[in-house]
Amino acid sequence: MTLNYKFVVTDPLGMHAKSLTALVNEASKFDSNIKLIYDGKEASLKSIMGVMALGIPTKAHLEIVAEGQDEPEVIDKLKEVIKDLHIAE
Repeated sequence: MTLNYKFVVTDPLGMHAKSLTALVNEASKFDSNIKLIYDGKEASLKSIMGVMALGIPTKAHLEIVAEGQDEPEVIDKLKEVIKDLHIAE
């Protein structure tokens, strides 16, 4: 089974180093394969260089896809981080 979470970036700075680092650090704690998808491109959410290379601006439509044994926990925790850092509403 695969779980996903779609959201729109509301942070006026877009997805900057601080927010991406927090997401990568959190994603790295899980066993699931976790991807961040933007504008037809995807990167492992466990790779800071990969997600930074996506160049995600404000109002970007993003999707996080988790596939693996701990997918529900992955999605719940990443939603929490996104809300706590005011990346999206």
